[in-house]
Amino acid sequence: MHRYKKIILILILLCCTIFVIGANQNFPKVGVINIKKISQTYFKNSKSLRDLESEKERNTKYIEQIMEEIKELEGKILEAKMNNDNDSVRRYELEKDKKTEHLREYTRISNQRIDEKMKKLYYSDTFMNELIDAINSVSFKNGFSLVLDVNAGNIYFYTPEIDITDIVIEELMKNK
Repeated sequence: MHRYKKIILILILLCCTIFVIGANQNFPKVGVINIKKISQTYFKNSKSLRDLESEKERNTKYIEQIMEEIKELEGKILEAKMNNDNDSVRRYELEKDKKTEHLREYTRISNQRIDEKMKKLYYSDTFMNELIDAINSVSFKNGFSLVLDVNAGNIYFYTPEIDITDIVIEELMKNK
């Protein structure tokens, strides 16, 4: 019986020692941020972003106009087919094909142009330097060893507790 008490006491001491050693380990603290959300918040009231939004709106209206013209041509094609007017069918189909190709090219080019402008705005050297300063400040104050961007593509899961996006936005806005 006395021997079992010694074994239990040794096991308890061993567990306590392991617990104390484990508690003293410094595990790296990881945080995540959403740079896209930070950028949108930072530039929310800027003239550059308003201009970009206006350009997007103009492009959307133009695209909708072209799509409406294509629908009208489809109606004309259907009507010409019902009247057995093959010349008009070919003419309308040719016009529809040209408009469809124009729409496809216009959409591709305008989206590409807007994406480039957004990248220039969101990833300008000045903004990125301010963002990095804010991330460093928040990381230092809160003991983060590593901060990752959730939009970078290699994060498949994280818990909301490690998302420091809002804290970085606050820090960034303080220094704006």
